[in-house]
Amino acid sequence: MSATSTKFVSRAGTQLDLFSKELQRQQPGVGHPLSNGPGSTSSSLPSEPSRRSSVLSASRVPTDTQKLGTLEGVFVPVCLSIWGVLVFLRFPWIVGQAGLVGTIALFTTGYFMTGTTTLSLSAISTNGQVRGGGAYYMISRCLGPEFGGSIGIVFFLGTVLTGALNLLGFVEPLLASFGESNGAMGTFLPEGRWWQLLYATCASLVCLGLCLVGSSVVARASVFLACILLVSTASIMASLAFREPFERPAMDIVFKGFNGETLMDNLWPKFSVDMDVQQNFRTVFAIVFPACTGVLAGASMSGDLKSPSRAIPRGTIWAVGSTYVAYLSLAVLVAGSIERTTLLKDLSVLQDISLIPSLVAVGVAATSFFSALGSMIGAAKILQAIGKDDLLPAVSFFQHGKPPNNEPLRGILLTFGFMQTVLLFVTDINEIAPFVTMFSLLTFGVLNLACLLLRASGSPNFRPTFELFNWRTAFAGFAGCLIAMFVVDDLHALYSCLLAAIVFAMIHYYAPPKTWGDVTQSLIYHQSRKYLLRLDLRKEHVKFWRPQVMVLVQDPRQDFLLIKFLNDLKKGGLFVLGHILKGDFATRLPDYKRQLPAWLRYVDIAKVKAFVQLTISPSERVGAQNLLLGSGLGGMKPNIVVLGFLEPNRRRSPNFLESDDDDLADRDNTGGIASMWTRPNPRQSTADQVEELEQDPLAADLPNAIDLDDGIAESEYVGIIEDALGLNKAVGIARGFEALEQEPGEYRPSQNASTNAARRFTAYAAEEYKRLSLFVTNRLAQRPPDFSTMLANQGETSPLLGSRPGSDAGDDLEVAAPQRRYIDLWPIQMAQTGLAKSAYTFDSYTLVLQLGTILYMVPYWKQNYILRTMIFVENEEEAEDERNRVMSLLQGLRIKAEIKMVWLRPRFGKSDSQEYERICRRLHMQSSPRSVREVNDPAAGESSQETPKRRSVLMSTRLSAQYVHGWEFSEAVEDEQSDDKQSDNSSPIADSPSRRSGVPSVFDSLPTRTQHIVLNQLLLRHSSHASTAVILMTLPAPEAGTGNSREKSMRYLEELDLLTKDLPPTFMVHGKGLTVTMSL
Repeated sequence: MSATSTKFVSRAGTQLDLFSKELQRQQPGVGHPLSNGPGSTSSSLPSEPSRRSSVLSASRVPTDTQKLGTLEGVFVPVCLSIWGVLVFLRFPWIVGQAGLVGTIALFTTGYFMTGTTTLSLSAISTNGQVRGGGAYYMISRCLGPEFGGSIGIVFFLGTVLTGALNLLGFVEPLLASFGESNGAMGTFLPEGRWWQLLYATCASLVCLGLCLVGSSVVARASVFLACILLVSTASIMASLAFREPFERPAMDIVFKGFNGETLMDNLWPKFSVDMDVQQNFRTVFAIVFPACTGVLAGASMSGDLKSPSRAIPRGTIWAVGSTYVAYLSLAVLVAGSIERTTLLKDLSVLQDISLIPSLVAVGVAATSFFSALGSMIGAAKILQAIGKDDLLPAVSFFQHGKPPNNEPLRGILLTFGFMQTVLLFVTDINEIAPFVTMFSLLTFGVLNLACLLLRASGSPNFRPTFELFNWRTAFAGFAGCLIAMFVVDDLHALYSCLLAAIVFAMIHYYAPPKTWGDVTQSLIYHQSRKYLLRLDLRKEHVKFWRPQVMVLVQDPRQDFLLIKFLNDLKKGGLFVLGHILKGDFATRLPDYKRQLPAWLRYVDIAKVKAFVQLTISPSERVGAQNLLLGSGLGGMKPNIVVLGFLEPNRRRSPNFLESDDDDLADRDNTGGIASMWTRPNPRQSTADQVEELEQDPLAADLPNAIDLDDGIAESEYVGIIEDALGLNKAVGIARGFEALEQEPGEYRPSQNASTNAARRFTAYAAEEYKRLSLFVTNRLAQRPPDFSTMLANQGETSPLLGSRPGSDAGDDLEVAAPQRRYIDLWPIQMAQTGLAKSAYTFDSYTLVLQLGTILYMVPYWKQNYILRTMIFVENEEEAEDERNRVMSLLQGLRIKAEIKMVWLRPRFGKSDSQEYERICRRLHMQSSPRSVREVNDPAAGESSQETPKRRSVLMSTRLSAQYVHGWEFSEAVEDEQSDDKQSDNSSPIADSPSRRSGVPSVFDSLPTRTQHIVLNQLLLRHSSHASTAVILMTLPAPEAGTGNSREKSMRYLEELDLLTKDLPPTFMVHGKGLTVTMSL
């Protein structure tokens, strides 16, 4: 049996025809797994059986024999639209104002923009199948629905105004020929404003009737009208070239025949005051440019063409070239035959000097009528195309057409109504022409921009068969149109751009997503690749450091609040949502394809600026290694890895660390639940986002509690932390984010905030107390402790073992909810045991300050909370010195935060930590000065038989003088430096002021677990749920190799649990490298 699933065949045959028709019929998405992968619910393509049936049904549709060719479908409409009514009514006036040279310059400028637009139009139309909608269809498929829809509406309005302009142009020569006051051929038509409206309305009704019959009838009629226009134009040129000179003083007509003297008199511009306006190149160009438009008339009929990709470029280019030559020829003949005074006063002079005036009148009527007819049907088809794409609710009504040829009946009626409205309020062509110019220039400019971006993006699928263009022609057309808009009439240009911007915003916010694919994605890809190559890791500098966060997410629904918090914390940096699919690659591959679209939809609904990175791996640690090594690109890689705290209910061992808390099983593994974080007056609240997420069909494909396995082993979890640190990435652990408040200032206590000390400390804390007792006993071996003296007050017991009868130790922890809410920073200094003072690490210390400051830069947090730095020392005597140091540090780092001093040993009264108070009381009662020093000296206990415990990290209560001196803050540290040099003790606390002042230091010598218990009591006292919204603090790192031992991993997690239990939302970070600087 063959091992391959497919076989070669000799020919594709009819299947290739079916496939080609399917490509023309559909708009497929990009070849991406989420486009048509198994289980994908977001794919815009139908399933395989439906696709086959649709192909077969499409193949049975007969070819429409009524489609139009290049001549009648493109060339004739474009010629008639360009060679319009302005030729007969305003062309002599243009020559009289601008002269021959100015007229040639004006038309050349206009045709330059028209010509470059034609090249861009030809390139886009030959790069794929063009359907109904013309320029709108091309722009929307290239630049996206926002650009396409906004320009489509503008182009629709411009086409309507062009039709109204031509209807006015139809009436003006009609009255000049047959008006009752001064008709040249008769005086039987009444004149006046309302009569003019009546004549224009009659012409508009005739156009409406023809349009209702069908576009094919319009196209056939255009050939007949083109013949009339050709004869009329030929008669004008023949009259200008061959008629004998004559004068009619009563009509101010002086015709000198074609001669060099008249040509030289009319050679240069002589702008005059006309219509109470001083004419210049700007005002005249506003009248000239509508005579250069109409180039999109053929493209607007794209839905009725046999082969749009072939007909549009050929017909348009020939029409543009022909009309340009005709315009220049007519300008030379007019400038060389008619006196300038006549050109400025007699707007119908071409008819007056014609050998057969009636032919000119018929030609004016023909071109005006056809231009109005083409504008009416063209605008309706544009509106129908926009409606089919469902961009705006109001426009969707016009998507339906009249069978059998899908004629846009509703759009035609609306266009007719708009034209009539314009005719009702406007009586002069010059009032409409500037708007037509602006709308046309805006459409031309965006069309050139689309072609420019397609070429600049370098997309391999942009390979038009029309090759007479490049990016320079497209850029020249775009820039020329943009400049011309504001040079001609800046006010009308501003109105036009404002209208397009309003429609753009409406489509952006209200239109459903489209799968057309736009060039912006290709351009972004091209530019991103280019700049990523320039983003060199070797050139990184701490001055430009920013957090680039990767969070390992297990259940995205439960981690919703944590993800929102980290989105605020990233400060414009990289944000990656990583998820591990545990199992065999082949088994989990369908899950990967199913979940990826759901994750992307999750990012959209949550409104976070994040990337999604999924991986398949046999274990969590290997999967995390894949994410750590593979996430990011070039110099843009995550530098902070965030995990949720591993709660006991998510650990693989179900009986590990049994807890007394009944609600522990209800907590999530990362401290996040998708429920309750809202911002003041958001456009969409978090609750609404969660509701949308739950109702979204893709939400079913997200991983949930059913899909997840039986948890993660402690060693795997700690191993991930070690791997991240080994890759020089900072590590963050988040806990308690289910308590993140709904509204600023709302006090929502944790479910365990009111429990007593006996419940707060679980069984393993009591075991730690026993170890501490053994530790103290071994240190004081020369003087055995007198337990009867230590417990002189028989009613007093250790808080680790329980409170006194009748008392509630938790009462001491209750703090009234103040009105001020804080972001509390606890940058506790870290040191390593048994090393010199140079082993102090301040990467984590400064990272806490940096992240807190970044969070405070977010408007929501800055407006509703106060940034506060908590400075922790052991003795109150050290507080003032430490405050000065930290204030100098914060000033140097430009961090504005309140400072609050916290100490364990006050001058008078009890300590804020009950456990610390108990330890100090016992040491004081049972220890001599010598024994206290032995307790502080770890070397004294090398021979002791104590229970193994983690001692790789030691917390120091003070900011190192050596570190402060490194920042060059103050000369106040020099005294301490001299003391440091005189000391030969290698202990990290040997230079402590408490040591030098004779006050023994206890905290720095305590085992790690006991330190965590003491710190937890301080945190609960000073950063309670009532006062603090979120805590950022230092994360103790695991000892090297901890992740290889389940016992050590369990012990490490126990210590973290002791440190963070019952706290407000807490984010612990351990830094790898400095993230702050004072250098410019």
